[in-house]
Amino acid sequence: MLHFPKFFDHEPMWAHYADQFKGMVVAYSTSKLLKALPADFDLVRMAYNEEPPVILGNDASIRDRAKLTLATKTVRWISEREWRLIIPESGRAEYGDAKCVFRVYLGPRVSPAAEKKICAAMRALNIPVVKMEVDNYQVSFSRAGQKLKSMK
Repeated sequence: MLHFPKFFDHEPMWAHYADQFKGMVVAYSTSKLLKALPADFDLVRMAYNEEPPVILGNDASIRDRAKLTLATKTVRWISEREWRLIIPESGRAEYGDAKCVFRVYLGPRVSPAAEKKICAAMRALNIPVVKMEVDNYQVSFSRAGQKLKSMK
């Protein structure tokens, strides 16, 4: 199961899922990703509720019950506006086309060694890499001196 936040510049997501701003976000073209994934993979939008999902007493398949459970969080997480990739078995979720990725965002605390390695790998695939900058509670990303606007 992978997490797909709707926005790349949501600070709580960077804190929770990107190791306190030391990690990265991989931005995908949804249409290209869906074409590249196996048919039995599901990209589902998270539901945020006060109550847990009801999975007993209905005619849903085991798979649909599992998806319902994995795609539901308490309403306290609603700011994430997240999507999840659910795969039928444990293991890697692989796609065959690197063109699914259109950009990689690095956190401001990424280690220099990791940044160098990521930049080299993405350069070989012709995928742009941008790095977050935080200034007076404002988040921005830069690439070769350019500023990218926040998506909020």
